Amino acid sequence: VVTIYTLPLLFQFVYDDSTLRSGLYVLAVIAAGIMAAGGGGALFPSFTLYMVWFLAANALIIVGAALLTTVSATSSRGVICGFATINLVGGGLIVQLPFTVGQVKADPKDVRSVNTLLTTAQMFGLAVSLGTATTLFVNIAVPEISLLMPGSTKNAVYSSIEGAGSAYFSTLPESVRDEVLEVVAKSVAKVFCLLVAGVVVGLVTALGLERRKLVL
Repeated sequence: VVTIYTLPLLFQFVYDDSTLRSGLYVLAVIAAGIMAAGGGGALFPSFTLYMVWFLAANALIIVGAALLTTVSATSSRGVICGFATINLVGGGLIVQLPFTVGQVKADPKDVRSVNTLLTTAQMFGLAVSLGTATTLFVNIAVPEISLLMPGSTKNAVYSSIEGAGSAYFSTLPESVRDEVLEVVAKSVAKVFCLLVAGVVVGLVTALGLERRKLVL
C-alpha cells in the first residue's frame, strides 16, 4: 500500500507528470501485483507448504522496497516501476493467503471470527502505514528544503515540496529547483525504509510458521 500511495507523488512532484499519467504508471505496477495474486492462487493447491510462500513473498517485498530506497531525481520511470513491480509481486503472492490458511486451520465455527480479525488487521495496517509514511515524508523533506531556501516562509517551503507541479517552484532559481527535486525524491525514497523495516518483521515471523503442508 505504501508503494501504491507513494509512487504517484514521486511521479507528480519530481517528473511533473499529470495525475492521469502517474496513475497509468502505477496501474501497470498494480496489474503485476494482481497477476501475481491470481497466479499464486492457482499454484498454491499444488504446493501448500505455506511457510515457504510467506518467506519467498516477504523476500521479494524486501528486495523491491530496498531498491526503491535508492531512487533519486535522475532515476528513470522504468527503473522505479521495475523496483515497484518486484515489491508488489511479492505482496500479491500472499495478499489473500492468510485468509486461506486461517479458514482451513480454524474450527469451522470460528471462521467468521478469523476473517474479521484478518480484515481488521489489514485495514489497521493500511491506515497506520499510510499515516506514518506521510508523516515521515513531510518531516524529512521540510527541514532539508528549508536549508536550501533560507529566509523563506513556511508556506513557501510547503509549496516547494510539491516540486515540479508547484507554481511557486517555477519561481525558484534553476540550481535551487534541481536541489529541491533531489530532496523530494530522496525523501520519498526514505519512506520505503519504513516498508523494509515492516517486512523484515514479517520475514522473521514467517520463520516461526509451521513447516508442514496445508491440507485443503
